[in-house]
Amino acid sequence: MNSGFFKKISIFLKAINLFDNWYLYPLVYFKITKKEHVIFKTKTGLKIKIRVNSTDLMALTHVWMIQEYSEDNFSDNGYLFISSGDRQKFDPAQNMKANLGKIIRLHDDGSIPSDNPFIEHGGITSQIWSLGHRNPLGIAFDENGQLWNIEMGPEGGDELNRVVRGENYGYPIVSNGDHYDGRDIPDHPTRPEFTPPKTWWSPVISPSAFIIYSGDLFANWKGMGFITGLSSESLVRIEFNGENAHEAERFDMGGRIRSIRQGPNGGIWILEDGRNSNKSRLLKLVPRQEKSIH
Repeated sequence: MNSGFFKKISIFLKAINLFDNWYLYPLVYFKITKKEHVIFKTKTGLKIKIRVNSTDLMALTHVWMIQEYSEDNFSDNGYLFISSGDRQKFDPAQNMKANLGKIIRLHDDGSIPSDNPFIEHGGITSQIWSLGHRNPLGIAFDENGQLWNIEMGPEGGDELNRVVRGENYGYPIVSNGDHYDGRDIPDHPTRPEFTPPKTWWSPVISPSAFIIYSGDLFANWKGMGFITGLSSESLVRIEFNGENAHEAERFDMGGRIRSIRQGPNGGIWILEDGRNSNKSRLLKLVPRQEKSIH
């Protein structure tokens, strides 16, 4: 982008200590009354909307080209992890020359860490942290720094995985679901060389987003996971136990839920999907207030 323009923005953000690197990550480009805008994300998750000119967008450095099914998150030690769906093309999830169906690990400037598991192969392969994923729609770190991902299975077999360096999670060779046309996919236990999910769902929950709660507003839920469901019209609470996890509770939300975020004061924000209904609300969840008895 226009280096002078964005240098001024970076200096301003650095001066008020909003993030700890010099990079802005473009998320959304749109026009309002013919005026161009871009929403950027900082390393700390801050969203910034900036009016731009077309010429400002010509010199972008491509850290990652967003896929249809993709999510990103920074680890506590500053690495950028990106989930990349297979776009229902199946084979790329096992193709080491493609980054579809993978979890990718990069430095915040887009360069490749020297301790990535396949670094010696170079090229796209060196970006890969784990493989054999279908559509990983949410990734999050627990309080111990362990990475987890939620992914939508085929016809059945939605998964919650503990993401480990260099592991292969088997798709499309194995899955606890089947193809949409009814063809069988062998279940995970048939191929022990692949890493199985820590928990899975059939019937599906159709996961759409995932957080691990770190706030204080819901004190009893700190460190627990929350998954939003589309076809299940639910919010699923996950309890972790070291390297394992299980569904602890499910809340009926009465509609498809598209996204979830934790607010700065610990409130939980969820976004309805709106498909097949007229409900597209942004909802904030807070603890229930106990009624006083006089």
